[in-house]
Amino acid sequence: QGDESPWLNEFRRLDYKISPIFKVNEKNKEDPNQLYEVVFIDFETFQDNTLGYHIPFCVNKKSYTKDLKFIENKTYYGLDCAKQLLDGLNTHSVMIAHNASFEYKMLIDHLYKIKNVIQTGSMLKQAQFVYKFKQIVLKDSYAMISSKLENFPKMMKLNIKDKGKYHTV
Repeated sequence: QGDESPWLNEFRRLDYKISPIFKVNEKNKEDPNQLYEVVFIDFETFQDNTLGYHIPFCVNKKSYTKDLKFIENKTYYGLDCAKQLLDGLNTHSVMIAHNASFEYKMLIDHLYKIKNVIQTGSMLKQAQFVYKFKQIVLKDSYAMISSKLENFPKMMKLNIKDKGKYHTV
């Protein structure tokens, strides 16, 4: 798996136990904790000065199994890229974004059953929601690694100079 980051193998070696993330569906007894994927996301936007907010035109997702085995790296383009991203999820997901508050704003119009929102000031640390019967937890990597995304290559000893490539790490 040639496109993996060197730190991913180190992360896999950690001896940890993951507590259940999702609630079991009592109707059909489906346990999303057995099925979920880990999905790293990053939106690119442009500023609409007339409306006064950011509009997404591109989003990258890099998906892994819950055991951190690589699944896919995919980029969605267009003004509907947030919906494309959500439609492109294979199953229940733990989404990780650096500054999740920003990504959350791009996704919120498509979500329902929003709950378990953990916020400190204006920083969203975690939120749980549903999209087309898929349970999703959005987590903020900035809450765990409080450094600018542009510092990641040096911190993780990666040879990446283009900010637009950080999200594919």
